[in-house]
Amino acid sequence: MLMFLKGPLLRAVAEGRKTQTLRRQRLRLPPGHVISFNGRLRVVVRSVDRIAQAHLDEDDARREGFASLDELRQTLLTLGLDREPELTRIRFESSATC
Repeated sequence: MLMFLKGPLLRAVAEGRKTQTLRRQRLRLPPGHVISFNGRLRVVVRSVDRIAQAHLDEDDARREGFASLDELRQTLLTLGLDREPELTRIRFESSATC
């Protein structure tokens, strides 16, 4: 599956600082499924679930590559995802470490 990330987020995946992505659409991806970000970086899905935005926490922010939950929420606002009551949370690891 091909997904796209903005430059700074793509770098965070490459550096191992981003190990999760949040998506608007409902996705069902089995563990072990390979995702290609921007056609350049491959990762392996570890888990997929739905999460209410109100339940996002500091751990989610860290996994998204942000320093704080406030920073994550600001990015969601910028991307227009702040109005989504639930998001799909995909946790992954680099295909190089699998």
